[in-house]
Amino acid sequence: TGRRVFCTIVFRELLPITKLSGDEFLSAWWQIIVCHHVLWENGVHHRDISPSNLMVYKTSGGRWIGVLNDFDLSSTQDGPLGQECTGTVPFMALDLLTEEAIEGQVKHTYQHDAESFIWVLTWVCICYENGVYIGKGTELNDWLRVDALRCQEKKSSFLFS
Repeated sequence: TGRRVFCTIVFRELLPITKLSGDEFLSAWWQIIVCHHVLWENGVHHRDISPSNLMVYKTSGGRWIGVLNDFDLSSTQDGPLGQECTGTVPFMALDLLTEEAIEGQVKHTYQHDAESFIWVLTWVCICYENGVYIGKGTELNDWLRVDALRCQEKKSSFLFS
């Protein structure tokens, strides 16, 4: 089992990345990917990439800055081996939505978080328009209501349809 330490961090107000669209969204999304990669290379493994953990704020100069948020499920190189099945199901990599992964037999790798970023991009592009959620009638909305194995089936079907 992993070690958990309670921390309280106070910082500026952040908005969900889903409030952005177009180039502003893509820029903030890419900034967060770069941040995530630097953290991973330095031993901090986030392991829960989802739209609600990708945040933004606007500088006084009007530029949007992407922020990776919510490190509750993260680990360090000194911590657990990454065998725990953690994340937000609709955005988890397909490899982590298997029986083996649920049983802790699949190691969480950088590739899994990278794939999660692609699922977030897909989700936002299909389910949001100008910062407003429009995905209620889409097949992606079903991903929110199923377990990991069923979500893997639905996402695979989405990819190959």
